[in-house]
Amino acid sequence: MKNQNETTTITGLFKDPSKAAKAVNELNTKGLHPRDISAVVTEPAAESAFAVESHSKVGDGAAIGAGAGGAIGALVAGFTAVGALAATGVGLVAAGPIVAALAGAGAGAAAGGVLGGLIGLGISENEVKEIEKGLEDGAVFLMVEVGDDQAKDVREAFKNNDVDTLGEL
Repeated sequence: MKNQNETTTITGLFKDPSKAAKAVNELNTKGLHPRDISAVVTEPAAESAFAVESHSKVGDGAAIGAGAGGAIGALVAGFTAVGALAATGVGLVAAGPIVAALAGAGAGAAAGGVLGGLIGLGISENEVKEIEKGLEDGAVFLMVEVGDDQAKDVREAFKNNDVDTLGEL
């Protein structure tokens, strides 16, 4: 039996970056703060979905995201460069609690690369390969850790916005 204070981590891979952005907005309307939402995306997909300027300095995120408004603007303000996809060399940016894990993985790229950090978070190697392929194709990976009482809201927001792959840790 689960303790009432336990958390659940819901993951979603969105092939359409605009649907990921809509999911973030819906999560915000359900009471989740953008600081609780993790996102991993390539720089080009971030540019199209979240109005992030390509080749921007991480510290400029708040200014870049200002036009995006609300939850998206707050999420964009947290985007941090965390490395590049091994196969394509395309830069990855991330926001939210996942940044520390991915940045640590990026520093140890020889031990599995940036996406190796996801395995350390409890995501299976097969799922990480699917996420990597999705990111290469322009998808957005979202991850939200919430109390069990909010997990249903996260699943619902992801499904309402046509999540392509829904997972739970």
